[in-house]
Amino acid sequence: MEKICIDTGHGVRHRVAVSGELVEKDIALKVSMALRASLEAGGYERLVTRVSDASVSMRERAAWASLELCDFFISVHLSADPDPDEPGMHEAK
Repeated sequence: MEKICIDTGHGVRHRVAVSGELVEKDIALKVSMALRASLEAGGYERLVTRVSDASVSMRERAAWASLELCDFFISVHLSADPDPDEPGMHEAK
């Protein structure tokens, strides 16, 4: 069975994009949890680097995935752009 590591981007101490009530780290966590549930339903072994609003360094994330011998590493991040005409999340002005 393939082992998939889902890396939930950011965390409590990291600077993240904010647009109104939308916060990048919170959306990344929701996406990661949905992906985890979907992979579990598909029978995949899945691990998640962050399941709460905690800070995990990139070094810790990579080391853990290597130690667990993950076959895939999916990093969940979002982008922001102050230009409201650009697609994606936008920073509040």
